[in-house]
Amino acid sequence: MMTLIMHRLHIALQGAWPALLIVGIVAAAQIFLITRPLEYLLTNILPDDAFYYFEIARQIVLGSGSTFDGLAATNGYHPLWMLVLLPFFAVFGADVGGLEPIRAALALSVLLNAATGLLVWLILGRFTTNVFVRTLGLAIWALNPFLLYQGVNGLETSLSLFFVALLFWQALKIEEKMAAQGQVTLLNLVAFGLIGGLCILARLDTAVYVGAILLWVWLREMSRQSFKQAVLAGIVVFVCVAPWLLWNVTNFGMLTTSSSGANMLVNHTLIFQDNGTGVYQAIKGEFYMIHGHISALMLRTSAPGLAYMLFGSALALFSIGAWTIPRRLRDIPVAYSFALGFALLFFLNVAVRWTGGRWYFVSFGILVAILAAVVIDTIRGRWPFRERTKQLAALALTGLIAFLFFTWWHKELTDPAVQQREMYATALWLDDNLPDARVGVFNAGIIGYFSHADVINLDGLVNNDAYRAMKEQRLYEYLHDAGITHLADFPIYLTYRYRSFWGVPDITEHLEELQTVFLGGHSRSGDGLHIYKVK
Repeated sequence: MMTLIMHRLHIALQGAWPALLIVGIVAAAQIFLITRPLEYLLTNILPDDAFYYFEIARQIVLGSGSTFDGLAATNGYHPLWMLVLLPFFAVFGADVGGLEPIRAALALSVLLNAATGLLVWLILGRFTTNVFVRTLGLAIWALNPFLLYQGVNGLETSLSLFFVALLFWQALKIEEKMAAQGQVTLLNLVAFGLIGGLCILARLDTAVYVGAILLWVWLREMSRQSFKQAVLAGIVVFVCVAPWLLWNVTNFGMLTTSSSGANMLVNHTLIFQDNGTGVYQAIKGEFYMIHGHISALMLRTSAPGLAYMLFGSALALFSIGAWTIPRRLRDIPVAYSFALGFALLFFLNVAVRWTGGRWYFVSFGILVAILAAVVIDTIRGRWPFRERTKQLAALALTGLIAFLFFTWWHKELTDPAVQQREMYATALWLDDNLPDARVGVFNAGIIGYFSHADVINLDGLVNNDAYRAMKEQRLYEYLHDAGITHLADFPIYLTYRYRSFWGVPDITEHLEELQTVFLGGHSRSGDGLHIYKVK
């Protein structure tokens, strides 16, 4: 069996030395990043949310169950990545503030990113036969500084992106089977279902990719047989996901996670808190979120000018008839369903939930790489320039991409989270000054992971009790119910972001300030992180 797998892999990657070179460069760069000192990891690589995963994994290994703080149970995470983390904490130790299990998990992320890179290479091979164009597409995806950093962010990103790419690759194989044989095998459908189930467990909102491709399987033939095929694959997906859904409903009375609900609650509340309620404000909020996140999406290609040029070129190719929109359902390629899946992913997060973390839409890079390959391939075929001209154009384009990537890295990815130094310093201050206190924190990941104090999450992401209190606007009451004696966070979170959830007019009247932790040299945290005693 292993021999057969290796043989097929050898055939698939034959002539893939450009891909192996690019993947090797990226892996080396990411290994360099994850072996940097802790301060660099905190300010450049690991967001506070990653430490929610690490602390919950630590608590599970210690036998405390699915909890961040040992007080409240939580389902505020994507389950497959949590399962992946557990062995690292079991093997490398579950000590407070331990770095060994984190570095081991990040090393796995590097391997997952390398595997995803090879999958993207295989995917691009379905859209172009030209090695240079294929290599350029992979470079646009793999060497993107934003993706290079997000691929080792300690969250589910690398695992999710791997399964999204694997899902699309399996969908392309199904499309190939349909074109060659007029039907798809049971094995292909079951494999797609298994991959789809794991894809959803890796990141729950990728269910839209699975649904979009299953819809394509049915509508392509629009027959009873194709409907049965889609249903069969869907059943396999459901069987994979059902245990997680059952656990959620049984223990928490919800299908989704507390983190998804809390984020949506806060962002919806902020729009109305700042602008008032009403249909007009809701519509304005929709446009504000969509516009802002589309701009951010293009910026995070690390070459927004190039991305806009690619999309503009695609429209131009449609307008001159070089590309045409399929008129029959059976002629619609599965790539369209993948694009539809991303559009739904973006719309549901941005326009419905009004939220979108930096890592939510990393799969957009695969679409950009495919678009680049198809646009360049079409231009090469439609306008046969002289070989010398092609070489100069290729050199100029490569240089432009390298320049844009470096510029974006230097501007956007140099100490983007410098305020997290103060969160780490606060964890140490709590150990020295309030080791026996129960401290409520909104940005609780770093402080909770590195402090021996009893740190309670207040933003509801990994505390279902706090999430419930937020929905009922009684967060101040929850402080007393949970025995929280102190608060620690940046003032903007207390007096602005979560102002509507306290249940009291002015939370500062119920607090006594004890300490400010401000390391200086930046303005991202205002005047620092404040520590208060709850009256």
